Amino acid sequence: MAGTDTPPLDNLLIRHLDELRRRLGVSLLAVALAAACIYPFRLAVSRFLCLPLARAIPGFEGLVYTGLPEAFVAYLKLSLILGLLLASPVLVHNLWRFVSPGLFPHEKRAAAWVVVTGSVLFFAGVAFYYFVALPRMVAFFLWFEGGRFEPVLKLGGYLGFVARGALAFGIGFEVPFLVAAAVRTGLVSREFFVSRRISFYIGLGVVSFMLAAGDVVAAVMLFIPLALLQETGLILAGRSR
Repeated sequence: MAGTDTPPLDNLLIRHLDELRRRLGVSLLAVALAAACIYPFRLAVSRFLCLPLARAIPGFEGLVYTGLPEAFVAYLKLSLILGLLLASPVLVHNLWRFVSPGLFPHEKRAAAWVVVTGSVLFFAGVAFYYFVALPRMVAFFLWFEGGRFEPVLKLGGYLGFVARGALAFGIGFEVPFLVAAAVRTGLVSREFFVSRRISFYIGLGVVSFMLAAGDVVAAVMLFIPLALLQETGLILAGRSR
């Protein structure tokens, strides 16, 4: 009877925990490798991220840093965040491989649709932030100051601002898409979202403000595409069966 002391459910739980640990390890390794590949190109990446500043500030000469470790820490954080973005397909793949064995065939088809489309929307949110939102945010803050002072921007502060905004818009672009995923998978009905549209708009406003770290301008620029994406998600979802 010694071999039957451990219930099958305990063995199943242990196997799931082992699988989860393995998937997390692979995901963390992928992020670390991606960050290590990006770090040698940190200067080129920083110059690319500074283009909105160069266009908005005449005679822009670059960022400054005021502490000895500031440049190293700023570049390290930037590499890690960009590594997370670059390794996101690996993260999504490992998440899919972890949850897919427990899904029914029709749930697997819906989940695959969610994974692929969600990844595309994440990168679309990052691109929207850099090419549309960031230049307007930079222009607004410089206009708000009114030209009374000379802007001297710190390296760590600006790169952190850009990186946080990219993650916020990337994550934010996926939030409304979950509306369509929830309806297609049968978790909730389309009428549930329609009847509570105002409440969800208020929720999107709160989420936008939190993702933008309290930056009102960034929150407004994030809320507008989120609202449009939520309506698009309801259209794509159609009427739940």
